[in-house]
Amino acid sequence: MKPSNAAAAMAAACVLCLPGAPAVAQEEPIVVFSRIFVTPGREAEAEARLAGQAEYVQQALPGITYKFYRATKTPGLFVTYEVFPDRATAQRVLKELGPAFRAKIGPAPEGLYSQPAEFEVMRPVVRQ
Repeated sequence: MKPSNAAAAMAAACVLCLPGAPAVAQEEPIVVFSRIFVTPGREAEAEARLAGQAEYVQQALPGITYKFYRATKTPGLFVTYEVFPDRATAQRVLKELGPAFRAKIGPAPEGLYSQPAEFEVMRPVVRQ
């Protein structure tokens, strides 16, 4: 079963809980990149859903960075860039805002995604 767009994007914060996830201090900003693979021909449909999700999260947590991008050379590839001020905020998005958004818009239509999304938690190379 493929994840819904909301579940896929909101699950990005879940990578913080996985074995082998990078060590991130509680107060250190959490940066998550994800790649979302949309079935060819359904990009506009996915784009509308993802834009709604970004707006929903940013209204609930105005201090975070929550961006979605659409590739120009690879049809169906969307990339998210999320910056949470700390682990607690990332987990709030996962545990509270994700379920609330899914309840609001419903599940993604069958076949919208061509493969499961990929997530990566980033850590700074140079600390400022």
